[in-house]
Amino acid sequence: GDHRDLHSFLHDALPISVFDEGELKGLVTIDIVNEYTERKDTKIKNVMNPKPPVIDFEFPANALSQLTRISGCVLVEKNSKIIGIITSSDLLKMM
Repeated sequence: GDHRDLHSFLHDALPISVFDEGELKGLVTIDIVNEYTERKDTKIKNVMNPKPPVIDFEFPANALSQLTRISGCVLVEKNSKIIGIITSSDLLKMM
């Protein structure tokens, strides 16, 4: 049904960055989706994780594991714009 399709889509897209007028406000993770999918009255702003660390795209990759261990992911910016996200599972794939 529709519920499984939406859940699969969200699972593949996660974590999702939440912005308000171009400013990063937080992240939605698979745990949040799993917990709140059934609750129709829940607003994302009330359940999202806080904003993760933001690093410059020139940041050394070998220093990422400590950051992702703490927050689960980091956002990558270039010229003050978010251009990507690196999760702890992304780092595992690189090893």
